[in-house]
Amino acid sequence: MAQMSEIIVSVKTSVPPQYFYNFLKYDATKVATRAPMIVKESKLISGQEGQVGNIKLFVYFHGPITKTVKLETTGLYDKEKMLSFKVIEHEEIQQLYPYFMVTAIFKEGSVDWKINYEKASPITPKPIVYAQLLVQVTEALEPYLIGH
Repeated sequence: MAQMSEIIVSVKTSVPPQYFYNFLKYDATKVATRAPMIVKESKLISGQEGQVGNIKLFVYFHGPITKTVKLETTGLYDKEKMLSFKVIEHEEIQQLYPYFMVTAIFKEGSVDWKINYEKASPITPKPIVYAQLLVQVTEALEPYLIGH
């Protein structure tokens, strides 16, 4: 078995942690309407918003092409303002990383995104492109969340 690795990116924000947490817990399917330059479509395909085990589909822009990912919510931690999800369908991620789990930690002044992953081979690159995507989405959501 390959070694597990981790990337953490922190995004500064003036949005209260509870706002970000609640948005992604209950309204993540609205990401496409709040960040349309990054996410083309977002919808719930199984389960219920705000519940562990729900599955969401996101169609996002990766340069000039669109890619699709299905995410399953694996953890909701109200007290810690933290949520986690795993990739259950994404051709590229699943080929490169047999294990790929993302955790969002919402704090005063920042959102920390932690990606835990396992590389398929020693030459597989770190998933920096996906960390950058999470930063872009966070920054795109900030103006909406500040106003609400």
